[in-house]
Amino acid sequence: TSTDSNDPMFWRRFNVTIVAHSIGGLVARKAILLLHEKYSQSSTEGERGHIVKDLITLASPHQFVPFIVEKSTLDFHRKLMEDEKEMIESGRYGTTIVSFSGGLRDELIPQISSFFPSFYNQQQEQRQSGNKITQTNLLSVLAADVMNARSESEYNGPRFGMDHKCIVWCHGLLGVVR
Repeated sequence: TSTDSNDPMFWRRFNVTIVAHSIGGLVARKAILLLHEKYSQSSTEGERGHIVKDLITLASPHQFVPFIVEKSTLDFHRKLMEDEKEMIESGRYGTTIVSFSGGLRDELIPQISSFFPSFYNQQQEQRQSGNKITQTNLLSVLAADVMNARSESEYNGPRFGMDHKCIVWCHGLLGVVR
């Protein structure tokens, strides 16, 4: 086994999982694309793999950034979407992404923004129906729907979620993420 950190095979053996919050989810998605671009060109077909196996995002704006202060943020998001779409369409995207939305109580990132744009799901369905094995694994969920129960009694009422910062330290959610 290689001990050179510049060798892609060195990193692939770790099956890295990244957990990112808010805009950090977009930054992590970009980092995954850059890593893939860097190491897929230097590897033979048999060595290719994905360094980042899983990405877990907490209240990240995948579909759109609701508060854009400057144009560079919008440009970054658009380029990220274009690059990912190209990679997904070519069947080269192999990272599983789970997106947890804070829900109605998240005052910064609307729930709909935490879901993946429709082209991700369309590409996945097209590859599955064409008898090709897809590596595009995406899941968007409301954090309150998967949290550990605090008592043995089931709560069946509405779940409004949690605020933007609370999603990071909520023990009920972290127990599921771990």
